[in-house]
Parts: sequence; C-alpha cells; structure tokens
Amino acid sequence: MVYALDISQESVNPLAKFSNIASIANVIVSLFIILASLAFVFIMLSGAYTFMTSGGDAEKVKQSQKTFKFAVIGMLVVLVSFLIVKLIEFIFKITLPL
Repeated sequence: MVYALDISQESVNPLAKFSNIASIANVIVSLFIILASLAFVFIMLSGAYTFMTSGGDAEKVKQSQKTFKFAVIGMLVVLVSFLIVKLIEFIFKITLPL
C-alpha cells in the first residue's frame, strides 16, 4: 500500500501549474500591467484634483499638467513593452498565455 501523493497534479498541488519560469513570469507581467493601470488611474485623479483646486494659481496648473504628462508617458511605456513582448512572440512563433 502506497500513501504518497503525486504533487505534480494540479488537483493535489495548486502550485503545479507553475511548471517553469515562463509561467511564473506570465503571472507577474499580468499583475504588473493591472497594477500599472490602477496607478495610472489614481495618478490621473490626483492630477485632476490638483487642477480643480488650483484656483487659477499658475504653479499648481503647471504641476497638474506635469502629473498628467508623466502618467501618460508611464502608461505608454507599459503598453509599448507589452506590445514588444507580443511582437517577439509573433516573430519567434511562441505562445505565452497572458
């Protein structure tokens, strides 16, 4: 009688779905994109609040415009990096589940 469990099955061990580094990286990249999107929304809201409460002060208006600009640039960096990964997948005919 054998009382051992096969830990390579996902029904027994939920971590078995991470069979290699690429599957772990996919999860991390997906989480990074979600976190970057949430950060983008909150930074844009912060810039909007600064703009709305500026009361015509030119310095605060400049600060809010700078906040908007950096938020958009940051989101573009995230999107372009995602597109580069997809382009590499297409060129080398590999499939990464994202």
